[in-house]
Amino acid sequence: HEETAKVEALRFDRNNISVIPDGIDTYFPKLKALIFFKVGLRKITSDDFKNLTNLEFLNLNCNQIVVLGENLFQFSTKLTHILMIQNFIVTINPTTFNDLNSLTTLDLSHNLCYNNSAFNHDDVKKLLIDVKSHCWNETYEVLKCFYFHFSFIPFF
Repeated sequence: HEETAKVEALRFDRNNISVIPDGIDTYFPKLKALIFFKVGLRKITSDDFKNLTNLEFLNLNCNQIVVLGENLFQFSTKLTHILMIQNFIVTINPTTFNDLNSLTTLDLSHNLCYNNSAFNHDDVKKLLIDVKSHCWNETYEVLKCFYFHFSFIPFF
């Protein structure tokens, strides 16, 4: 446990993980970079990041994420880079990216509700305004219920 406490970057690649495992923060308290590439993640919640307060880089590319819920990153306010390319995102809560004042890279390319990216602070701000108009509507709760009852989206 002493050795893992020093780890600052962790990568899961092409595994079969549908949720972020509990306790990552216990074994890796100094994590600054977390990558779940093509592992089949279906759901992420703010609790997944609750104790990852040093996190700066998050890559969730090529997964099966459908919904980005409210205040998702409220505990990881140091995030500067978020990559979520090629998921199945259909809705993004307007509060998902609140309090991420240092965010300089946000890539939501190749998703169902949005297909764009930004690579500097000002462009990220503009992108977030655009995301709110494209990825949030009154049917959010219906989509959320549909997803949790019928999560059969194929992984390619």
